[in-house]
Amino acid sequence: MPAITTFAALRARAAQLGPTRVGVVVADDSVALEAAAGALRLGIAQSVLLGDAGRIAAVARANDCADLIERAEIIDTDA
Repeated sequence: MPAITTFAALRARAAQLGPTRVGVVVADDSVALEAAAGALRLGIAQSVLLGDAGRIAAVARANDCADLIERAEIIDTDA
């Protein structure tokens, strides 16, 4: 297998392997949600979002990541 030397090559290899389940702690952070949504859209990760479910949903909608909320597992740690 050739060495992976770019992020594009890394993403391509990850896509070949299929999505991996990834936990995102304190998932009401916009940067974390945007990264999780991007990985979901690329088909390389299935996110488990941990934190205040209401706040996670609000931040996701405010950052054009509503598709992530529909497809991710959310564990409400404030419940």
